[in-house]
Amino acid sequence: MSRQIILAASTSLPIRIRLIRDHVAHYSSQRAKYTRQTT
Repeated sequence: MSRQIILAASTSLPIRIRLIRDHVAHYSSQRAKYTRQTT
């Protein structure tokens, strides 16, 4: 994990939630793309 994420996480909860949601959305979209290509 990068320092930026840790810094943002310790800064405030809303930012932390937003970051996590962003990360999850990006991860799931990448995963969907990958599975679509493989299958």
